Amino acid sequence: RNEFMDAQTYRQVACRYGILDVDDCFAYIPLLLLGGPEEVNRLDPCHMWTHLELIAQATGTPKEP
Repeated sequence: RNEFMDAQTYRQVACRYGILDVDDCFAYIPLLLLGGPEEVNRLDPCHMWTHLELIAQATGTPKEP
């Protein structure tokens, strides 16, 4: 899927954890691509670059065209 988090989901998770720092993001735990459920209660704050590295490790790094 190529979608962003909808506003209602963001409001729910932001109310729980507050506004994040610039280098942080909300991530589904476990990762959706590993079969994790797309549920609001599965979103946790994490360091964005670490999260992106985990995704890259799980899917492989992109190749140059």
